[in-house]
Amino acid sequence: MKTFKDLEVGDEVLVVSREGTKIEKVERKTKTQLVVRTSKYRISDGRLVGAREWNHSYIKIANDIEMKEQKEKEYMLKLTRNLHNFKGYGKFSVEKLEKICEIIGIELPNKG
Repeated sequence: MKTFKDLEVGDEVLVVSREGTKIEKVERKTKTQLVVRTSKYRISDGRLVGAREWNHSYIKIANDIEMKEQKEKEYMLKLTRNLHNFKGYGKFSVEKLEKICEIIGIELPNKG
């Protein structure tokens, strides 16, 4: 099994924090730390350097199944954000809007 010492620049890890879990790449490596985005994590245990109790972020080496599941979660989040921010529903025909409502389980209003 891979350890934090085995990680190299460019390897993907899961960053776990109180805000959730994200896939990030190792950007830099020293003898004692891994730099992921703007944060430093200890190679000894994967914990955030200088973290307080309330901010107990850490990195995790994920297996292929965990990485695939996380990628699916992140993709789903992007899709839902894009749908939430979409303002172009007025461009669709009534039939297409009805189909969208059927797909997402929204009850169709009564027709006049």
